[in-house]
This record gives sequence, C-alpha cells and structure tokens, in this order.
Amino acid sequence: MSRLDRDCERALRAAAPLPLTARVTASRDWASALFTGTRLTLDLDAGNDDDVFDAWLAEIGEIALPLRGYFVADAEVTARSAGAATVELLAIEEV
Repeated sequence: MSRLDRDCERALRAAAPLPLTARVTASRDWASALFTGTRLTLDLDAGNDDDVFDAWLAEIGEIALPLRGYFVADAEVTARSAGAATVELLAIEEV
C-alpha cells in the first residue's frame, strides 16, 4: 500500500460525518498533456446509516481532501448499495 493510498483512506474517514471504513481496491497511474497523477478506487462502508451517508456521498466531489503532494481533481461515486459505496478519486501531483 502506498503513502497516497493510506492518505486517501485517512482523508475520507476524517471527512465523513459518520464512522466509515475506507479501503483502496485499485490504483493506476494517470497522465494528461499537462498533469500526472493517480486514479484510485476505494470501497467505503458506513454500516447502515444510509440517509447521512447518501447526503455525504452527494457532495463528495466538493469535499476538500488533504493529501500530501496531491490534490483531488475529481471524485465520483461509481457504485452504491445499502451502507456501502465505491468511489473513484483522481489525485493530481502538485508541482
């Protein structure tokens, strides 16, 4: 597990308004003509407080997640079930 993986898991847990487990399930390098970074897939489990979890997930693209040496350029929910979700983050390296 990389430092970025650990930082993403920690940042999501800290930003969540309820107890949450977060686990990186995949990460891959990403690049454009101007930027480099990493696309991460995380599984989130919030137990069974769906109303609070839903409200938080609806805003996940707007949440500032502090990551050392990176900023989150994109965050989206890619799967959702009772008390759980899969989220993809695009973390861009700061230069």
